[in-house]
Amino acid sequence: MASALPVVATSVGGIPEVISDGEDGYLVPPGDLSRMAGRISIMLQNPDISSSIGIRGREKVFRNFGEKRFVAETESVYLKILREEK
Repeated sequence: MASALPVVATSVGGIPEVISDGEDGYLVPPGDLSRMAGRISIMLQNPDISSSIGIRGREKVFRNFGEKRFVAETESVYLKILREEK
């Protein structure tokens, strides 16, 4: 997603928390090979859709999982621990 490429993934683990189906990627049920192939086919046959999904995915990654946010959230955890120790 960070490379602005469209993503087709199975909806397992934390992946559905990252990908919003149809907005910034596609989710398919685990083991559903025909749906996976269908979504990939859609991406290959529709470069405009593929490009816009890829761009939205990149924006989401940098908005929600970027370096600045990671540093800020890590700092917040440490500060919370320090406040609790007093």
